[in-house]
Amino acid sequence: MFERLRSAMTTRLSLAPLAVLVLGITACSTVSVAPRHFVLQQGALSQSQPSDMVINVSLPLYLRDSGLVLAQGAHEIHHAKSFHWAEPLATGVERSLRYDLSRAAEGAGFKGVNKLDVVVQQFHGSQSGRVILTATWQAKLGCTQQGGPLEGYFAQELAQEGSGYSAMVQAQRLLLTKLSDEIKRKVAAQQLKACGQE
Repeated sequence: MFERLRSAMTTRLSLAPLAVLVLGITACSTVSVAPRHFVLQQGALSQSQPSDMVINVSLPLYLRDSGLVLAQGAHEIHHAKSFHWAEPLATGVERSLRYDLSRAAEGAGFKGVNKLDVVVQQFHGSQSGRVILTATWQAKLGCTQQGGPLEGYFAQELAQEGSGYSAMVQAQRLLLTKLSDEIKRKVAAQQLKACGQE
């Protein structure tokens, strides 16, 4: 009888470290990273900046999720589970372009556009630290325009400065500024040619 009791106690004691180990592994596997949220554009338009320009942004399906997107290899896309956009990405792109183009409208040589349609094909980071933006755009000028709206295609990659999602978002914002610069340059040239504005 005592032998059986001693054997049962020994078995329970020998299983105790195993139970602690299992609990420890389970606890570690359920530790989650606190979610972080990002915006592309923080500044607001000033009262002197026109905001009546219509901007439509279309995104591919893979960019409509709230998680930031990272390309892994040639054909695999990863949506971050703890790193999210604070607003729909289309809204962030629209606000960024509006901010950049409205600031440009205050300068000489650019009178603005009435309507801008942007169709984004790619807008994500990669494991190699490269960030890409490819998009087509179509702008209807503020003046009477012959021959229909102005169109363009934009495709650029940038190496992000630093690692992590914060650096990726900074590079994405810079790519949107480069897209805005291209639109400004082409619109100004077209207005000078077709609209007689300087």
